[in-house]
Amino acid sequence: MFPVAELAMSLQIPCKVQMEEGVQYRKITWYKVITTSNSLIGLVMKDIPKNSTIFYKIANNSYQIGDDFSLLIPQDSTEQVCEIYRCSLWPPVGHRILKSDYRIPQGHILISVPAVFLILLSVFAIALKYKRREKYTKMPVISAYLLPISNL
Repeated sequence: MFPVAELAMSLQIPCKVQMEEGVQYRKITWYKVITTSNSLIGLVMKDIPKNSTIFYKIANNSYQIGDDFSLLIPQDSTEQVCEIYRCSLWPPVGHRILKSDYRIPQGHILISVPAVFLILLSVFAIALKYKRREKYTKMPVISAYLLPISNL
């Protein structure tokens, strides 16, 4: 599992499947979808009852699965972000395997929620610092030694 600081700086891709109520799912698997060949590249699989994670060789141990079954990709990952990711949720025998694709908008920069928060916090801090500096530069400076003694 990622350290807490690294987890906060990861991209989170949701697994948007309609789970059946009361079903104890066994595994979840995440794939990269290669659109040109319509093939899948396995990234990571989690055995839900055992809470153990298995990495596919190509994934280079850089992916994790969140408690909500989302795919977590660390910001400093050397893996290339692809356009489509697929999750598959494996139920017990007698139920349907659930699948969901998540398409990353083309031409958009993929930024995680914590990264957006940090950017906004930085902008706010800079604005606050500028506001404080502006406050002090507008105040007139009066030198006491220039005033006559009767005015003190």
